[in-house]
Amino acid sequence: MSLIKVKGSSITGALAAVDGSALTGISGGKVLSVTTKTYATQQSSTSSTMASMNLTTASITPQSVNSQFLVMLLTHGESGGSNQRLGLQLVHTVSSSDSVFQSSPIASLNSAGNIAGCLTLHGIAAPSTTSAITFGANFDNQTASGTVNVHANNYTSRLTVIEFEP
Repeated sequence: MSLIKVKGSSITGALAAVDGSALTGISGGKVLSVTTKTYATQQSSTSSTMASMNLTTASITPQSVNSQFLVMLLTHGESGGSNQRLGLQLVHTVSSSDSVFQSSPIASLNSAGNIAGCLTLHGIAAPSTTSAITFGANFDNQTASGTVNVHANNYTSRLTVIEFEP
C-alpha cells in the first residue's frame, strides 16, 4: 500500500483509486424524477382571488411515501399603478384536494408607476403519499386595485418539479 506524505506543498507517492462501495451510514440524496411545464400567454387579474397560471404539471406518482418535491416557479410579472401587489402561490393536488405549500406577495408598489421583472418562487412539498400528485401555480392581485400580469408580454413561464429522496 502506498502512503501519501505531505511536506509543504509537495505530495509524494501514488494515489489509490477511490471506491465508495465500502462506505457505510450514507443514504438518500437521490433525484428520482424531473418534470417541467411551460406557458407563454399573458394573463391579467384585477381580483384578489387566486387564479391558475396554466402551469399544472402532468400527474406524478411518487416513487416512495417519503418522496419530497422541490418546486420552482419562474415567471415574468407586471404590476402598474399605486399600492398593488402581485401574489404567487405553489399548490399540489392529491385526490382532488388542493394544498398550498408556498405563498408570497412578490411585487409591491406604494406610489404611481409600473414594475416588471423576472419573478421566482420555490418551495419543498412533502405530501407523504404514493397517490398521483399534480403541481401548479396560482396568482392574484392582492389589493384588487388596478391590474397585475403574469407571463407578462407573453414571456415564457416555467414550473419545474424535482422529486427527490431525502
